Amino acid sequence: MPDPVLPNAAVIHQAVGEACKRRTAARGSLEMPCVPALLDRHLQRILGVLQALGQPITQKEVDSLRQVLTDRLREGFERSPLSMLVFEFEPPAPYAGLGDGIKVRTFIKEADLAEKYDELFQVRQEPFFGTLAPDAKVMDVAAALGTPTQTPVLDIGAASGRNSLPLAQKGHPVEALELSPAFAQSLRQQAQQQGVLLEVVQGDILDPLTRPKLSYYRLAIAVGVIPHFRDVDALRLLLLKCAMYCNLGDCCCSIPFWRQRATPPMLRCGNCL
Repeated sequence: MPDPVLPNAAVIHQAVGEACKRRTAARGSLEMPCVPALLDRHLQRILGVLQALGQPITQKEVDSLRQVLTDRLREGFERSPLSMLVFEFEPPAPYAGLGDGIKVRTFIKEADLAEKYDELFQVRQEPFFGTLAPDAKVMDVAAALGTPTQTPVLDIGAASGRNSLPLAQKGHPVEALELSPAFAQSLRQQAQQQGVLLEVVQGDILDPLTRPKLSYYRLAIAVGVIPHFRDVDALRLLLLKCAMYCNLGDCCCSIPFWRQRATPPMLRCGNCL
């Protein structure tokens, strides 16, 4: 009786691989920042996932995916600097394996700024933003306005109190407006412990219901706030509201990031210094 003919080892390996693929399922997601300039990097990461899952993709499908990502990244970036592009994949049907392909979708996940800062407060230790030192420009402008007790200050986006607390320690009546509940509560506790004249309000300066005292402050500061704005209208509204809250002729001081400038300029409301 002749010996049985055994299949080629490569054929067996391929058959086992296909059987395993049919019984293997995968689901998951990638979350990537909505930054249009990162399009190619995000695309390659997604293609890498598809390749790792053994999912073939044609050039036409790659081109279509690129266009979808382009649109999603632009949409998310325009919504918020914290928007994330989410790429989800899962089996096309219950009990389906990788041999049956996968179902994918992309969408925008828009994060809430207050929630992000609350999360930052929980996972980081001070200094939260790189330094505990007050902003030199803010302190110089406040000093130039005269007697601290006669120079009330509105600190918009006070965060951990890097400027609010030193100003209050010098005798300025300070109102700190902070979006994050966690940072606002921490700032209240610090002000109470230090015994300084510092009122903390949790809210958004762009919210119509957020209303600091009208025509009261001699200085309004918004350090690190402008990078969170996505359009000129938000900046215009900030300056208009600051003009309402400051005495006529007093200052609104913002410290944005300016290229090729050692000292950013002040944004001025009314007849300022």
